[in-house]
Amino acid sequence: MGKLRRGWRAAALAAAVSLLLPACWYEVSGGSGNKRFDPLESQLTAGNATALAVDWRVPVAGSVTEPVVSGNLLFVARSEFDQSTDLLGTFAITAYDRTTGAVAWERSLLPGGEEVGGGASPLSFIDGALWVRYWHDRMPSCTGRLLRLDPATGAVLSDDQTSGDTGPVLHGGSVVAYEDGCGDGRLVVKDVKTRTTLWTSAPLPAGYAIGDPTIAGGHVVMEAGFVRDDGRSLLGYALGGCGAAVCAPDWSVDDPAGRATFDRPVAGPGGLVYTTANQLGTGGPVWRVEARSAATGALRWRSAGRYSPNLPEGAPGIAVTNDTLYVTGTLDDRAVPFDEAGTFDAYPAAGCGAADCAPAWSVGLGLAVFVNGAPIAAGGVVWIGTVSDGASVAPAVLGIDAAGCGAPVCTPLERLPLAESNGGAFATRSGPYQMALDGGQLFVASFPGSEGSELLALSA
Repeated sequence: MGKLRRGWRAAALAAAVSLLLPACWYEVSGGSGNKRFDPLESQLTAGNATALAVDWRVPVAGSVTEPVVSGNLLFVARSEFDQSTDLLGTFAITAYDRTTGAVAWERSLLPGGEEVGGGASPLSFIDGALWVRYWHDRMPSCTGRLLRLDPATGAVLSDDQTSGDTGPVLHGGSVVAYEDGCGDGRLVVKDVKTRTTLWTSAPLPAGYAIGDPTIAGGHVVMEAGFVRDDGRSLLGYALGGCGAAVCAPDWSVDDPAGRATFDRPVAGPGGLVYTTANQLGTGGPVWRVEARSAATGALRWRSAGRYSPNLPEGAPGIAVTNDTLYVTGTLDDRAVPFDEAGTFDAYPAAGCGAADCAPAWSVGLGLAVFVNGAPIAAGGVVWIGTVSDGASVAPAVLGIDAAGCGAPVCTPLERLPLAESNGGAFATRSGPYQMALDGGQLFVASFPGSEGSELLALSA
């Protein structure tokens, strides 16, 4: 099982954790801007990426949300379906010791221990507490709960009624924001201390749903669209509101024909916000990355239409640093005849001086190998998790030099397989599906096979 950490290193790792920088992966995607970038990382770097190895791995029943990290603990929302009832038999918030992977505490969200249908948001560490939104089908229709938990013990600090949504809670200074898609879709902004509602967006037309928002350039940017896919909009609201209880957007980018599908936006440098848009190109539908002004919605530049709209991995993944935009996707099958291949592309964050930009450099992943989820940029390395449509390629974590190699096509610094072949074959589509990075450790949730998950900690 490629480069497993020797047991004698556990004690040294535990001692080193006390010297780590304060945790930075407090929210899904590393923060409310969805950048997936940790500018403070200095322990897991391009200088030691080739020594990446497994510190610990623990089995996890079901699946988990993206980990968030605080001090010596990492936290996930965990869900496991009972195969006989198709209901949640496990539905909990779980805290793990980051040095050993041992469970520190767990708080069940099941009402009275009974199985339910339901869902939970990714966690957010805000103002010293863990925030999570969840719902289950024993609650009144279109309602849910907003919990704040003590991160040390899991004790409930507050329990407020909210809508029945599972989008993340974003932290922006003195406020938190989240989408409320129950009934008339709207954005909700609350005071972080009192949790009183400061303002909401005006309700959207009937039949509209809204996507997870992002805080970028002093604005909250989010997608809205018809559930039946015949109309889409990208909306921008001033984070501070409009001086009234209900606010209209400052700007909107509309596509009445429904060809655009804006994914969760990503905040970039220089007041930009990036979206992935599924659009109609000259040869058919393609994914592009668009860079817009977060203040006005105006288009600044866009990527070449090189990404396939087809499965397996859907919309491209994005991470952005202070100067570079990293995109993972599936090459359009017109560029790779008869098959599809995953790609990792780097663009100047500010664009190339033209309306359409080609990648500055790329890493080809090979036929039928794709990135699962979005990349993470930290310590001069971009980390990605790969899966395969075939049975002969192991799921893996790849580390790529964030500065490139000085040529148009580069190769990874490191490739760490996450599974053994057991006779020459891997479970198709098994592999990493959630990642977070903090203080020299890369945390990965991975499907090792057809059932269950593993939670792994990797370091150099």
